[in-house]
Amino acid sequence: MKIYYAGNDRANHSSVHCPAKDPRVAKVRGVDTDIFRDDLGEAIVYPVQFRGGMAEVEDHVGEYLVHVGHAKKTRLMIPA
Repeated sequence: MKIYYAGNDRANHSSVHCPAKDPRVAKVRGVDTDIFRDDLGEAIVYPVQFRGGMAEVEDHVGEYLVHVGHAKKTRLMIPA
């Protein structure tokens, strides 16, 4: 899934995320938090590299980042 940096610039940006330990994930209905854990039940840490404001990530990671406001699904500015 392609995602776009939620900040104002489109520069390069790196971050790491651990959705399994984020309390906001548990509050979302229909989200299976097991997808963010390995076979031993340990939380997976996902490094995300934005290049030119865009990153390519697994779908479930992209949906998480959009949900918590770290990323957008499009570069377009959509008025609320």
